[in-house]
Amino acid sequence: RRWIARGGYVIERAVAPEQKGESNFIDNHKHTLAAGGGIELAGIGDVIQKPVSLDAFVSFTYLQPRDHHKLSPVDPVGDYTAKGHAFAAGLMSRWRF
Repeated sequence: RRWIARGGYVIERAVAPEQKGESNFIDNHKHTLAAGGGIELAGIGDVIQKPVSLDAFVSFTYLQPRDHHKLSPVDPVGDYTAKGHAFAAGLMSRWRF
């Protein structure tokens, strides 16, 4: 049996400029924190004799608030602030034959 742990942090900088005109490309700076782990088993009894791996992860992404000020006072969207967050989780298994 072999246990594996992993984790990390990443920041992704927004590349789209402030949306002053007609376009509305929502692009915020994103901060993501993730953690995961896994186990590798040499086999499971007499039926599955090759290694089997199980991995799991969780992550949280925070979208830093960003204000957009429209140049046109009659813009149908108007000024706005884009922000948010997202959670993700996953599970994976690997079977060798």
